[in-house]
Amino acid sequence: MALTGIDKNWITDSVIGIVAVIGFFLISSVTPIGSIGIPSVSASLLGDIGRWVIVVICASIFESFFFFDFVLDFLDEKLIDLPFVVASVLTSITFAIFHLSAYGGSLQAMQGSFISASVIAFGWCYMRKWTDSIMPLIVSHAILNAWILSKLTIVF
Repeated sequence: MALTGIDKNWITDSVIGIVAVIGFFLISSVTPIGSIGIPSVSASLLGDIGRWVIVVICASIFESFFFFDFVLDFLDEKLIDLPFVVASVLTSITFAIFHLSAYGGSLQAMQGSFISASVIAFGWCYMRKWTDSIMPLIVSHAILNAWILSKLTIVF
């Protein structure tokens, strides 16, 4: 696996990302797996549009490349050639730890979000391996962040 971003199959990969996030929405409608937090980006500093740009677009792109291209590749092939499932678990845990600050103040919210982020990241690791592209992850990550941010915006 090498850094593989947008390639000739970007439309197919985008559709795969959309289907994956729809699957997540369906699963989260019957289980509490969808309790992932969004980092607090000061609305007064950036305004609502700036918050959406950072959370939905920038975070999706940069986190997908960092965790699922760089970290996963490093653990799977560069470090000691770990088995893919072990590299995926470690990448998923790293992704979830990175998101701990977004989960709010309660320990219960942090635990639920940590598990949710780990499960989603594990699925993204395998989506990355299956498609050999980062595009479906960026698309599904952006849709997921938009969904969560819109839920927070509507609620608050």
